[in-house]
Amino acid sequence: MSSEHILPLFIALPLGAAFIIPLAGLFREWLADTIAVVTTGLLVLLAFGRMGEDTVVYALGGWRPPFGINLYSDSMTVFFHLIIAVISFLVVLYSLEYMRRYTGVVKYYCLLMLMIAGMNGVIASGDLFNIFVFLEIASISSYALVAFGIESEELEASFKYLVLGGIASSFILFGIALTYS
Repeated sequence: MSSEHILPLFIALPLGAAFIIPLAGLFREWLADTIAVVTTGLLVLLAFGRMGEDTVVYALGGWRPPFGINLYSDSMTVFFHLIIAVISFLVVLYSLEYMRRYTGVVKYYCLLMLMIAGMNGVIASGDLFNIFVFLEIASISSYALVAFGIESEELEASFKYLVLGGIASSFILFGIALTYS
């Protein structure tokens, strides 16, 4: 598979896992663990496989801007994909035992995969609007992850994070609108 066709996998793999994990979790909770480990492990392998490659521009669906979405990758993008993939893999490995005391393990992995897809999308996006969309995917799932605990402190922290994140997102959207105008 060419390097150009690998780039969308950094978004598609965790996004697909985020939709498969709840379905698999209906049958067995350990399937959610397995899917999360395999997905983040594949991301690590893909990121290491792309080290030292040239700049890649991928037009999703073959549509070029301004009608389509471009994904862009250079050496800095590959470096950040590697950082996200390794840290995500380590987080999932740590979560295998840590999350046993919580009841919504399947929901946790679903939210984590959405956040990973959003972060990878922010890094690979070729235009400001799609950076904003992927930033919102990552931030909304992170709000829910902050509130994931069972104590009132987690809910309060998540609400504060949501308010500050909403204000920041408004300013980012305003800046993007100014840039496009």
